[in-house]
Amino acid sequence: DDDNTATVNQDGDSSSYVTQTNDNATAIVDQTGNGHSSIVAQSGDDDVADVDQIGSDNTSSIGQTGNSNTAVVDQSAAGNSSAILQSGGANFAAATQSSNNNSSEIAQTSGLNETIVDQTGEDNISAVTQNGGLFGVASNTANVLQSGSDNFSQITQGGAGNEAGDASDQMVRGVIQSGDRNTSTVRQSGGLQDVFVNQMGDDNTSFVDQGGTLGTAHYASVLQSGSLNNAAVTQRGALSDAVIN
Repeated sequence: DDDNTATVNQDGDSSSYVTQTNDNATAIVDQTGNGHSSIVAQSGDDDVADVDQIGSDNTSSIGQTGNSNTAVVDQSAAGNSSAILQSGGANFAAATQSSNNNSSEIAQTSGLNETIVDQTGEDNISAVTQNGGLFGVASNTANVLQSGSDNFSQITQGGAGNEAGDASDQMVRGVIQSGDRNTSTVRQSGGLQDVFVNQMGDDNTSFVDQGGTLGTAHYASVLQSGSLNNAAVTQRGALSDAVIN
């Protein structure tokens, strides 16, 4: 194995484990404070892992197989947990958690998937799974922002070209939950489907399920403000639109 690099900086009582096989992989781990744990395992070429943890008792786990994958984790405050698993090639995942006791899980298989998760409140949970595609290429994108507390977001996208927001533009969020105890569930299979969910307030619930393996070009937008609102969108077939305000 050639030209792999690993840089670990720790200020405090924390643990870090890095393993890299194949060529030209890069791992950077910075941990400030006590009780942090970081694991980076990379087995492809040109993979990049960048972990920055500040505060106490934050946990990060990154596993990347395939080539040219990138994972970025930035956690501050205390008790946050991030897990990123990427296989295939040219996937990108970024998790930022800046308050306490948040949890983020990102799993991306096949290639060219992108995910951004940003959680600024407390006790939020985000789970993103992206897979499928043709000839090992999926090109699905997910962008999640949760700024309240006790929110739950789940995005599962199979097939190719699905979008829950734009991961290349952090201003284009697929799921935004800015109150407390909101729940959003998005499932998209097939290809070329778009979904946008924005819940402002407390105790709102949104569920969107678009298309089967042949479903294409669906669009769903859910906007809920206030409290105790419920929205459910289910679309099958092709070229459907749904807007709930």
